[in-house]
Amino acid sequence: MVASLGLVLAASLLLSCSGSKDNKAVIETINKDMRKEALSLYLSIGRVSPKCAPMIHANENQDLPTVAEYQAAQKGGMISITPDGTGFWKVEPVNPTPGLVEYLKSAHHSVKDGCDYTLVGFTVAEKSVADVNLREISSEKTEAEFTWKWGLTPFGTRLVDNFNAQQRAQLTVKLETARLQSDPTFNLADITQSSSPHPGKKSLKKSGDGWALDE
Repeated sequence: MVASLGLVLAASLLLSCSGSKDNKAVIETINKDMRKEALSLYLSIGRVSPKCAPMIHANENQDLPTVAEYQAAQKGGMISITPDGTGFWKVEPVNPTPGLVEYLKSAHHSVKDGCDYTLVGFTVAEKSVADVNLREISSEKTEAEFTWKWGLTPFGTRLVDNFNAQQRAQLTVKLETARLQSDPTFNLADITQSSSPHPGKKSLKKSGDGWALDE
């Protein structure tokens, strides 16, 4: 009897451990997929001017340091802006990560009429799984019902700390994904509402020792 009870407890522990590992692997897979939905401020890095950098044409009557998204990135410690000739500015990343340094080495540059720049996104907020429940479909497939939340990056936190709600609302319309799309579930001016959980569902399939999205 005691031996049988021990076997039951051992089996229960193994199932619990296995379920925990599956949950962790599934969360990692979903989080990785949601990274492409991160919201960033996309800026022209290099030598820019309203004359030849399309993304700042609408602000041609402003000094670049007063343009909302550039001002935010500069105040947030992500870029420096210095005059570089009449009507031109040099925009450079501050303390760039090794990944950004490598990207800038090979990134496409737009060179025209005195401009020489490339587009860089500085991430403000990312989605991540808050909770997940798995439903086994087969030995090779599972369905994940989960909730996810927005989380601010250190840069996003600095924006919240340094700008008032009205200024953050102006910045929200500038935030885009890697596909240059906005996301109505996030509002930099209302972090409490933006941090509320949202439902999600994904189908996954076994991939080696882990999981991959079944799309």
